[in-house]
Amino acid sequence: PTPLSIIGYMNSQHEHSWSFYDAPLVYTAMFGKTLYDDGVQGRWLAPTDFYLEFGAEVTRGDSFPGGENDGHDGRALFAKIGNDLGQNASWQLGVSSYSTEFLERSADSHGHGHEEEHEEEHAAELVFLDGEVDITGIDAVFKWAPTGNARNQQLILQAEYFQRDEEATAEFHEEDAEILSKYEGEHSGYYVQAVYRFHPTWRTGVRYGEVEPENQFEELESDGIDMEEFLEETELGSTETTKRRSVMVEYTPSEFSRIRLQYNHRDWGENKDELWVLQYSMSLGSHGAHSY
Repeated sequence: PTPLSIIGYMNSQHEHSWSFYDAPLVYTAMFGKTLYDDGVQGRWLAPTDFYLEFGAEVTRGDSFPGGENDGHDGRALFAKIGNDLGQNASWQLGVSSYSTEFLERSADSHGHGHEEEHEEEHAAELVFLDGEVDITGIDAVFKWAPTGNARNQQLILQAEYFQRDEEATAEFHEEDAEILSKYEGEHSGYYVQAVYRFHPTWRTGVRYGEVEPENQFEELESDGIDMEEFLEETELGSTETTKRRSVMVEYTPSEFSRIRLQYNHRDWGENKDELWVLQYSMSLGSHGAHSY
């Protein structure tokens, strides 16, 4: 399988390890869901009394937020530090960065904070050309087992923040009209969540996240379409913050199965939607130990 990047805290975890049915809102906006790519990864665990690890990746860099390129433009760095707090608690902090360049990226793969699907009444195409992308992130995790046994009772507090800066040339075609513009985008977002195991087979959790876009366009060439119409057609002119609140409860009868009920409430401006999810997951065969 295509490897998951080491950026952030949650990105390197497979979906079956997530505490919620879906990825946090900021992950959807920054990476489409998770950042994955083919490449080479190196990690070094320092010989210290506390946890200290550094890592780097060189990848193809063509997965979103990248695009078509020469095949070796992805770069990732991370550092993590952590330690125990007495017998029953522990913490971990991390910083990471990712950068890539692309020759072309289709808007069809562009990550959005509200993930709507629109049916086009007429053919339209938006591509980003000659782009550069830089992402920085910080993450924090705190775990506390009141009785000293995390299998019986445990509280996990988790938070991540990302900012993505990118530059490119935006080329938009609609029937016989087109516009070419210089694009500078800044997207930032975060999530915070708390998950509490109150029984060996029961957990509940809450999560809140926000994503804020800020895009700037400078018209270079235009034929039959103006900038305001372009921004309205593509929704790239929106500066509304998207917010999502999630609540879940899950029952785990064994290590290999889980039943989860989750509720999402999302709003951006005057738009709102709600989602209920009933999820059953089952794993077969042996699997490796979960990360911290």
